[in-house]
Amino acid sequence: MPFNPTIHAYALTTLDAVKALLGITGSSDDAVLTHLINAATDWIERVTGQRRFKQTTHTNELFDGNGSHNLFTRNYPNVSITLLEKRTSPSAFETIASAKYYVDPVIGRILLDERTERGAANYRITYIAGYATIPTDLEQLCIKLVVDEFNSRSGGGGITQESLGEYSVTFADTGLLTDPFITKTVNAYKRHPVY
Repeated sequence: MPFNPTIHAYALTTLDAVKALLGITGSSDDAVLTHLINAATDWIERVTGQRRFKQTTHTNELFDGNGSHNLFTRNYPNVSITLLEKRTSPSAFETIASAKYYVDPVIGRILLDERTERGAANYRITYIAGYATIPTDLEQLCIKLVVDEFNSRSGGGGITQESLGEYSVTFADTGLLTDPFITKTVNAYKRHPVY
């Protein structure tokens, strides 16, 4: 069976952008480059706290109430909050009116008029978050990881695991974070505590 991966819908760059930077005009490396784009995107999302950067609808995400006025969405910046609900019984939720909370879209914070009730998975949110256009530095980070790995395939680079049949690659968390550009960009997109 031929190796022919499809680029993730949430990929942080395009095959054309990577090929342009590498000066590749043919398609013989498309499968490997597509796979590296997907792997780099997944790695970036993982090391920044499991964020999804591409604008996406997140449906019925559950959150724990902790007695504060704040809920933080897993993904941000927030474009819109479609529905915010509080659990009223094991199988029922009640809608919280939008007039009862304020959204700080940049950090994904929902500031409620009333304190949240303490509990596990007792708030449910449907929202749209992410960037309609991926920020340039974030796209450049993805491209850098792909290009570096593509150019160092024989040397291994930051890859910790690689297979040939049904080509597979896994990026290391160590080593990559010693590059100042990578470290600076990853830190810029990590969620930092807000109190």
